[in-house]
Amino acid sequence: MGCKQYATHYYDPTAILVDGAYDWHGAVVLLAATAVLVFLASVLFARGDIGS
Repeated sequence: MGCKQYATHYYDPTAILVDGAYDWHGAVVLLAATAVLVFLASVLFARGDIGS
């Protein structure tokens, strides 16, 4: 299986505590995924909203 099943695969909170290293690539992946999903949710909500 080459598929990453969980978003937490990209985030290792113990690395910053143990090594003092922060995984910028993983943080960017999570931030980008969050931004895309929030944008998609807002578009779908606006499309489905009955308005006033």
